[in-house]
Amino acid sequence: MERRAGIDECPARFGTTIVNSGGRHLPVREIGEQHVTEDCGWIPSVCDWLRHIEPQPWMRRVSMKSKELVDGDVQQSARLAIDTAK
Repeated sequence: MERRAGIDECPARFGTTIVNSGGRHLPVREIGEQHVTEDCGWIPSVCDWLRHIEPQPWMRRVSMKSKELVDGDVQQSARLAIDTAK
């Protein structure tokens, strides 16, 4: 997770510190920041990553079948909500 949000997740996943083989407690956030800075040269945000994605033609395609499935799911969910409320 080479971005700010990934660094923010580290303490929740690994705890606020880890203990190295020498018994020293190291802050997980600082380890994440150092790792990303070494890889990227700075700490990019999600917006920084998304700004540089080049949309591909397949990303813009929505087939009619997919749209019908989505609409059908919405209609089915609405029917279930009405039936449950009765």
